[in-house]
Amino acid sequence: MNHINKIFYIVLILFFIVACNKKNNKMLEVKDTIDTLSDSTFITKVGGIESSGRYVYIAATKNNCVYCVDDDFKIIHTMGRTGHGPGEFVNVGSLSLCDSLLFAKSVDQLNIYTLNGEFIKSIKLKKAGYWTRKICVDEDMYIYYSDPVSTGHIIAKADTSGNIIDSFGELIIKKLKYPETRNVGHIFKFNKSLIFVSKTEPIIRKYEITGELLDELDLSSDKYIKKKMEESEKFYKQYQNQPIKVSSILFPAADIYEDNLYIINLSSQEEKTVNFLYVINLNKFKLLKFVKLNPESIYHTIEIYKDNIICFDLITQSFHIYDLESVE
Repeated sequence: MNHINKIFYIVLILFFIVACNKKNNKMLEVKDTIDTLSDSTFITKVGGIESSGRYVYIAATKNNCVYCVDDDFKIIHTMGRTGHGPGEFVNVGSLSLCDSLLFAKSVDQLNIYTLNGEFIKSIKLKKAGYWTRKICVDEDMYIYYSDPVSTGHIIAKADTSGNIIDSFGELIIKKLKYPETRNVGHIFKFNKSLIFVSKTEPIIRKYEITGELLDELDLSSDKYIKKKMEESEKFYKQYQNQPIKVSSILFPAADIYEDNLYIINLSSQEEKTVNFLYVINLNKFKLLKFVKLNPESIYHTIEIYKDNIICFDLITQSFHIYDLESVE
């Protein structure tokens, strides 16, 4: 009888292991695809997406403007144009919303608009260009972005005149010729803390707004991330003696919705590029789950909006919409 019970429990344990693996290998289906905006505007690259609860704001990198669209991707208004002057963009990238204002990052400056599209001012930020992914702005209008070159830290804090008034966060990878290649990431405001998601390393950190490190999550033991990091190290070795800046992207995009952090992980599986969506609870600061997204796409932006997950696919140059509930 005891032998039969042992067999029963072994079978039961194996069943749960298989069930968990199937859950983690779940693949979400694309609910909708948006190829063009309402006026047939075609977007080839998106640097960032933000939502106000009413509208979605899209940073069209090559178009050098920000589109405000409704739920049907109908253009409400457009902000900016190509140039280096006030309110103009060169490769517009990250977006951030704060107190009914939109902050849009260009290579050499940060433009501020009202949500209705009225231009307010431009701010010159040191090293605010290509390597900085996601910026954030707090209720006191302080701007947080990555600038390891100027500050020696992963997070710089600037005022609305562009002056760096503080910096914090130990570098993840030290003693690099070009520290910006592996020490920048996405920065978010969450309650009274800041969340830093590395762009190239499997590290997520939580800081006090004053700069004190509260917690760190290391995802290097995840099998898909581990494989990606092995490939990245080979990539870096190829260029270690060359005077060029290279970066192997691990987490190209992230977003916070309610108490969870959603991260796009660009990894490989069976020699193919695969998009994984990792879900991390920010209160417990632990990984809850991950699911696969469309394997034929490369996603570099993500936004959670009205129970939808909006991703921009660099391959088809279109927006893919997923159902957030299907992640649960």
